[in-house]
Amino acid sequence: MARINVDVRLSGFNASASELRLRVPLIMAKYGDVLWPQLKQEIKEVQYPWPNETKRYGKYRKASSDRQRKRVLKAQGGLPYTIAGSPRNIVDSGDFLLSQRRQDNPGGSTITFTWDPVSDSGFHYAKAILEGYSYVTNSGRAVTRPGRNWIKPALDKHRLDRFFVREWRRLSRSGQF
Repeated sequence: MARINVDVRLSGFNASASELRLRVPLIMAKYGDVLWPQLKQEIKEVQYPWPNETKRYGKYRKASSDRQRKRVLKAQGGLPYTIAGSPRNIVDSGDFLLSQRRQDNPGGSTITFTWDPVSDSGFHYAKAILEGYSYVTNSGRAVTRPGRNWIKPALDKHRLDRFFVREWRRLSRSGQF
């Protein structure tokens, strides 16, 4: 399960304890409503460089005759594969995206987002996506894949400090609390 804790300290508020108790849960719930779709959007859209060594065998494997294979080899410079380009838009629109969960703290000052997808073999892979991973091929070559942080861009687009100030002012003007 991938989990990131963000701790923001806001200062300069001249508020009573009762104002804080009433407003903070409302502000945090609204922030969660804004952040929820942004996190999903970042998972769908993130592009990042991927090593050019990745090989695609598609047309060569699908060729049903030697003549077709020779045509593919000629078109691809004599190699039975093509090199995948970079950057590639590697996104998840399946299990990873659907595994996003939100839990609001009853006290109102915490929102927890979790991602807990599980592969067919039972591997929880959210951390591998977030931080990247390495593995060794059958030939003994070490391969490293970059991480893909979808959380930081979402937090950068909707900064909690700015959101908090804006909502605090809105609540103050409304006279509700």
